[in-house]
Amino acid sequence: MSYSLTAPRSLVTPHPSAVYPFFDKIGVWVQEPLDLDERNAVRRHCLLKRKLYSDLRPAGFDPRWRQRLEIYQPTPKAVQTLLSLRRRHYFNYFEPALDWIYDDSWDRDQARAALNHYFVKRYRRRDYDPPRDYGTYYSGPRKTATNPVIYSDRVCKLTGELFCVHMDWRMRGKANLENAGIHSLEDLLQFDHRAFWQARLLLLAVDDLRRLGRIHNNHFCGTRRRRDWIEFYGSLYWDMDAWLGRILHTLFDTQQLLDRFGTKFAVRKCLVAVDASHLLPAQSDRLGLL
Repeated sequence: MSYSLTAPRSLVTPHPSAVYPFFDKIGVWVQEPLDLDERNAVRRHCLLKRKLYSDLRPAGFDPRWRQRLEIYQPTPKAVQTLLSLRRRHYFNYFEPALDWIYDDSWDRDQARAALNHYFVKRYRRRDYDPPRDYGTYYSGPRKTATNPVIYSDRVCKLTGELFCVHMDWRMRGKANLENAGIHSLEDLLQFDHRAFWQARLLLLAVDDLRRLGRIHNNHFCGTRRRRDWIEFYGSLYWDMDAWLGRILHTLFDTQQLLDRFGTKFAVRKCLVAVDASHLLPAQSDRLGLL
C-alpha cells in the first residue's frame, strides 16, 4: 500500500498560458511636493488605470518628508520620470506582482487550490491562520512587514484577461526593503523579477503520507517506532500511519503543518519541493513590462 503524491511534482499546478511580472504599487515620501503637472508626467507611464495618489501631510516618523506618493502599476519609465524630477525621496513600500493567465476557469481554480495548499512563506509568524477558501489569501495580518497576497476573483490588472491568478509580495518599511536588496528607486530600474520570485515562490508538498503519520504518532505516543503500524480486524487490516497521514494532509495545508507541528516533530523530513519553474517569468521578462 503506497501513499504519496499521485501527480508529478512539476504538474501540481497547471501551466499558465502567460506570466506577467510587474510592479503593482510603490510608496514614496518626498521632501519637496510634486505639483499636478509633475504628478501627471509620472502617471502617464503607469499601466491600466494610471493611478497615482498624493497626500500632502508630514510623515509621522520625520516631518521633513512632506508628501506621500502611492503609484499603482508603475513601469520602469514611470520610475525613471520620478527620478528625473530630482526630489529627495524615502522609498518604504514596494509591491512586486505576478499575474498568471489560464485558458479556462478549471485550470485557474486548480492553480489557486495548489497555491493555497503548497505555498510556504519562510519565517512566518505562527499565530496567524490564513483562510483556506478562495477569497484573498494574506500570509499574515494586513500590516505585516512582508505579506504575500494571493487572489483569483478578478481579471488581469494589465490586460483584462478573465482567468487570472494574482500574487503580490507586499513589503513595508525601508529596512525590510533593504533586506531584499532594494535601497532606493534606482534599484527598480534593474530589478530582476525572475530572481526575486525564484527566491520566494516556495511550494512544498508531503511526499510520504505514511511517514508523516508515523512521526506524528511517535511524537504523541512517546515512541521511536520505525516499522509500520498495522491493525488487523479479522481478514482486514488497517495501516494506521498512512491513514493518519492522509487525514493530516486533508485537514492542513503545508504552511499549517509547519506552523502547528514544525516545532514538535520533523515535519520537513516529509516534504519535498514542488517544481514551480513554469510559474516564474521568462528570462526575457527580467525587467517586467516597460
